[in-house]
Amino acid sequence: MTGYKLGWAIGPEQLISKLQTVHQTAVYSAPTILQEVIARCVEREIQLKGQEEAYHTQLPKIMEEGCSKIISACKDAGLDVVEPFGGYFILVDTTPLGLEFDTSQVEYDIQCVQWLTEHKKLAGIPLSLFFGKKQTHLREIYTFVFR
Repeated sequence: MTGYKLGWAIGPEQLISKLQTVHQTAVYSAPTILQEVIARCVEREIQLKGQEEAYHTQLPKIMEEGCSKIISACKDAGLDVVEPFGGYFILVDTTPLGLEFDTSQVEYDIQCVQWLTEHKKLAGIPLSLFFGKKQTHLREIYTFVFR
């Protein structure tokens, strides 16, 4: 549930980088208070089932609208978009931008996501967070853009 995951961490870079990795995977668990909120929402949705204001009726419309906006923004930024038929992420090919980064210290996709955020106002997630060293060739081709 977005909005409940707040906090600060200050420390040496080698510890903070590991903490960021832990945070990336740990935010998917739900504390007790969130479980209670979700249970109440489910109860409400049971009552609204099949009605226009039901969450599951509205969600596809909301997601489609957001997806269309981000796809347009990505195309306007010069990216090739792999348009999703469902899911939570939009995959883009960043090679048309012709970006080159020094990858001796930081992976291409991490630098590319930072560049896209700073220069194109598109926030993304580096693809390398989702695979191992055998798939490193994908780091220079695709980057996720958050939907």
